[in-house]
Amino acid sequence: MRPISRQRMTNSDLVKQIAHRLNMNRTRVTKVVSGFLTEIEEHMIRGNKVTLWGFGVFDVRTRKTRKFHNISTGKLDKAPSAVIPFFRFSSKVIE
Repeated sequence: MRPISRQRMTNSDLVKQIAHRLNMNRTRVTKVVSGFLTEIEEHMIRGNKVTLWGFGVFDVRTRKTRKFHNISTGKLDKAPSAVIPFFRFSSKVIE
């Protein structure tokens, strides 16, 4: 297993790497990556889980209402419940 790298990858970095690896036009790869991410987002908005075997699971979770300390006012405030995106890595790793 490779060591974990702490470098950040942007959308354009991802497109550039895929275009280079597959010897494809960046414009085409940009459309594919954008379409891929849009499909995942739309499924999650509808409350569905997206499972990519060997990669991970994209899901949504509901966070309960909670109290927090507001530093600017010094008072205890309430954060409303929220639906948040969640990602869990796959336990199976493709090598």
